Amino acid sequence: MQRRADSGVWQFRIRVPADLLTVYGKADIRQSLGTANTSEAREACARLLAKVEADFAAHRRTLNPTVLHNLTPDLEGMLVERIKWRILSTDDATRFNPAKLHGFLMTMEAIAPPIRVFAPDAFPEYLMHPEVGMTPSKLERLRQIEALLAGGLSKELMFGRLDLAQSYADDETKALGFHVDWSVPTHRAALVRILRTIVATWLEAAKRSFGEPVETPPEPAAPTVVPSDTAPRKNGAMTLFDVADEWAKVGPKKQDAINKVQRALGLLKASGQSVKLHDITRHSGLAFKRYLQEPSRGFSGQTAGKHWHCVVSILRFAAHELALIDANPWNGTTAPTGTKAKREAWSVEQLGKLFASDLFTAYVLPEHKNAGADAAYWFQVIAIYSGARLHEIAGLAPGDFSVRNGVPVFEIRKSKTVAGERTVPVHAELVRLGLLDYVVARRADKASLWDLNEQPSRDGSTFFSDWHRSFRKEQGFGQPLLDFHSFRHTAISAIRGVTPAWPETAIDQCVGHESTGSEGAKRYTQHPVEKLKLVIDSITYPGLTLSRVYSAE
Repeated sequence: MQRRADSGVWQFRIRVPADLLTVYGKADIRQSLGTANTSEAREACARLLAKVEADFAAHRRTLNPTVLHNLTPDLEGMLVERIKWRILSTDDATRFNPAKLHGFLMTMEAIAPPIRVFAPDAFPEYLMHPEVGMTPSKLERLRQIEALLAGGLSKELMFGRLDLAQSYADDETKALGFHVDWSVPTHRAALVRILRTIVATWLEAAKRSFGEPVETPPEPAAPTVVPSDTAPRKNGAMTLFDVADEWAKVGPKKQDAINKVQRALGLLKASGQSVKLHDITRHSGLAFKRYLQEPSRGFSGQTAGKHWHCVVSILRFAAHELALIDANPWNGTTAPTGTKAKREAWSVEQLGKLFASDLFTAYVLPEHKNAGADAAYWFQVIAIYSGARLHEIAGLAPGDFSVRNGVPVFEIRKSKTVAGERTVPVHAELVRLGLLDYVVARRADKASLWDLNEQPSRDGSTFFSDWHRSFRKEQGFGQPLLDFHSFRHTAISAIRGVTPAWPETAIDQCVGHESTGSEGAKRYTQHPVEKLKLVIDSITYPGLTLSRVYSAE
């Protein structure tokens, strides 16, 4: 997904896999998503990606059909019904479409007797007006062609020639993604039945030229399950997605980790490289690395490296845990690298401008579901007066708030590190703004603290981050390095700016940093909550004044 520089509208782009280049005739697929809104574009992109992936899969089934050695009675019946529907529906499309009718008559002129060569000014009437539908002369010629077809098809049946039946059947099975092994003796009876159906259906279609209302049946449903006699997938046919499914079953895996792996494998596939396990080579790894580092991807070196390592982890699992391959082919190769861009801290002036919106001056909550209603207000003020990370705040529940030794605190139980799981005193400003009143109100009404947009594939904090990006831009802050996480840098900078300085261990304990030093020092240098309260309350922003706008009533 990339934004057009001239209009700001997002555009979908995916590279056509190498094995399908001959099908598409181009290196990539591009399509406008029709919106400049990032959230809307992501939803549209997900829908379009699902469709394109389904198309890729359909083309691969056509190019590499599964060989079927046992044609079941149900599948045989389905083929017969689909061939009957195909003949009659094609006749409908020809008979009632002037352009197609003209094309059919022109084609048959070259192959259906009497074969003639006309001068440009001597065309018969039925070939002179392609824009006109059925006429008496066209109907007469059509009847003649149908009689010739009926005679030819009947001879196929009289002489027991099954090549025509096999051709019809192969066209249907190819479109459905499998191929029947017609050399199996028991399949001959199926071909006989198919040939009889072909002849009978063409004779039925010919009756339409004499005014008989021969109906076209509905299209029979395609089989949704590969027939049961298909051989189980062998290692050579396994893809990295299959390996990832096995990896996800071993040990507890967070959904976020599973999503990251799926995203990385999707990028590998989008790069045009095969995702079949035994097709992965060091060369494909180099090509994938180049793809991740293309400027159009927009990935930093660190982000590209994360995607790379996700794929490497699946290859390592295939080699070491499942023994599907002898060795990880990317072992020893270097990952994409780059320096991590440092986020900026918010200045007091910038905070003043950000908090000048009616969200903070009148508690006017945004309507977009990704904002999480009250979360839009509280997430930001909690962040600047605690230094907590976005996902840590999103994980808070009413039961995480309590009072210890007279100090109101909240417990962060969901963090990316062990040190992140901590007790944080509630800043005096948060008390004044009504946070504890909000918690009490939520505790009385609901079990959760926030109304976040939670989905199986993405958590609420991710959706909130999408909304906050749009909110910042609306307030005039489009800088990529000045984001929600910058609130954390701002709060920590405020703590470190205090004179005399607080002990580093106290600061680390408040903000969830891993303290340096020996394990013994870290274990026994635990500061009481009363002291941590002083550290947190030292977060001040001279010149920034927030009015209390929240009311529990």
